[in-house]
Amino acid sequence: EKSHRRRITENNWKQAMVIEGCKVLDNHNGTAPGLIAEAESGTKVILLPGPPDELKPLFTEQVRPYLQSLQEEHFYSRMVKICGTGESAVADVPTVAGQAYQAAKLNPGKIIYGRDFIFKGSSHSSPLHIIPESLEKQMIAEHKLPEVPQSPSNHYENFLKACMGLEKTRSPFEVSGVLCQVMNLGVIAQRLNTTFKFDRLSGEIIDNPFANALLTGIPPRKGWEDYYEL
Repeated sequence: EKSHRRRITENNWKQAMVIEGCKVLDNHNGTAPGLIAEAESGTKVILLPGPPDELKPLFTEQVRPYLQSLQEEHFYSRMVKICGTGESAVADVPTVAGQAYQAAKLNPGKIIYGRDFIFKGSSHSSPLHIIPESLEKQMIAEHKLPEVPQSPSNHYENFLKACMGLEKTRSPFEVSGVLCQVMNLGVIAQRLNTTFKFDRLSGEIIDNPFANALLTGIPPRKGWEDYYEL
């Protein structure tokens, strides 16, 4: 606190707290230390801070040697994804000191980072909101947000009515088709753990035959071929 001439916030002090009885791993790049909890049953739980600049040195310099001292080097991992709730809120979900457990509602959603604003949305058809909420309320009060016309139908009805020619789809294929194409290319790259070059004119991956073969799906039914052109 003295060296940086900045007041340490309550949240920072909270990050520096440790669980009684745990081995403490010194974090030279942040305020949150790493922890190793060892149960009597032999189970070990290792807690590390999330930022990569803090996590990687802790794992390389302290956790890996600790694990190697226990047995041969065989690593298995499991990822748990939490969507719709920020890290600070998730941190308060577990209860301690004998307090009753309170279930937290975790809603799926998305965060969109723009040049000037950050938006948050929940379901696919729900409206976006500006975060923080105080900024959105201020812009509404100052009439700085555009008027959004009331939708005559929900997302599903809109698609069916668009197919019938009664409405214009709010998720047109000229947009969603390209988005799905990019998403599928990303899935292939992630699955193969590699990079490649995609020619959008020919619709082919030009430098990886195996990845390109994954673009070929089940042939379309007769009469529907034109609708499967990239």
